[in-house]
Amino acid sequence: MKPHRKEQKRNYAQKVRVDGRRKGWEIQNRDKLRRYAIKRSEKKKHKINTEEWLVCKEYFNNSCAYCGLSLEEHYQLYNQDLHREHAIDQGENDISNCIPSCKVCNSTKNYKDYDEWYVKDNPLFNQERLSKIIKWLEEDYKSLKITI
Repeated sequence: MKPHRKEQKRNYAQKVRVDGRRKGWEIQNRDKLRRYAIKRSEKKKHKINTEEWLVCKEYFNNSCAYCGLSLEEHYQLYNQDLHREHAIDQGENDISNCIPSCKVCNSTKNYKDYDEWYVKDNPLFNQERLSKIIKWLEEDYKSLKITI
């Protein structure tokens, strides 16, 4: 979507929220919203097993692939495991598109692809981590499938 169109959609969505039309629509369409939510969650579920996930986290030193926040620090802050992040938003749901991400990076990345969000302008950017992400996505995950 072109940037000017995104801005138009964003402005319209804000206007609808402010004047209450959005809330009215949500109340009248609860079943539709539930179906949308189920469809979205099904689309986002990774189809990887526990062993694959553990090896993936180990590959990234049990830390967020983007900012480097360790698994231990993540548990202390959020009381949860690192997120199974889709590097490419509309990509595969298997290990070939999965990297560990902290809650903050996962939320701020939102629906963007990693190469669109994790750029030099991003304050979290680190060239070494980017190289490691690319290497994992392009080739290293393949050796994982062979060994398991």
